[in-house]
Amino acid sequence: MTALAQGKLSDDALMSCSQLPALMGRSGFQTPNDVLDRAAKVRAARAAGEADPPRSNSAGEAADWGNRSENMILAEAAARLNLPLQIDVLEAVTHYELKLQGSLDGILQGDGRVIEHDPANGIYVAGSGFVALTGPGVLEAKLTGVMPLDEAADYRGPLQCQGLMMCTGYIWSAIATLYRGTELRIYIAAADAAVQEKIKADVFDFE
Repeated sequence: MTALAQGKLSDDALMSCSQLPALMGRSGFQTPNDVLDRAAKVRAARAAGEADPPRSNSAGEAADWGNRSENMILAEAAARLNLPLQIDVLEAVTHYELKLQGSLDGILQGDGRVIEHDPANGIYVAGSGFVALTGPGVLEAKLTGVMPLDEAADYRGPLQCQGLMMCTGYIWSAIATLYRGTELRIYIAAADAAVQEKIKADVFDFE
């Protein structure tokens, strides 16, 4: 494990998986135009031989605490799922066809077990209610002050993870969300062909 969580590794001139909720109109914090404007400014600066414009940090202290807590959340999620964890992911992952990149918080090594929906133990499985942990899986850490939810909000991991699965070829993901500093819920999902087709279309439109 690394001592500190890694920052955003993807190229600001491209669509990133973390920006997919905004691109798709599912974020309460950014609009599709905000995402397009940022990429346009970065590309214009590079064309002029200038440095990238600084990233905004409108989340402020909340984002800072999220970064400080990330590795703890990842480690606890791996322990509860009893799976090996890698968090020193130092390079962005890139889709083979789309101009889409992402940064992985962590990678879980699946053991083939079938995980079922088990709210009593903090495990929430999307869709069919069970997911096979076959091969490596995407692991994302989230920290929020809202009340715990039985289904993760689209802008708090699910769309991001579908994009990351597209970039890596992995077929399952887990989002470990620490609510109000007191309750950890793990949301597990399989790759969703319909959602990924929508992401593909929207990224093509963005370009």
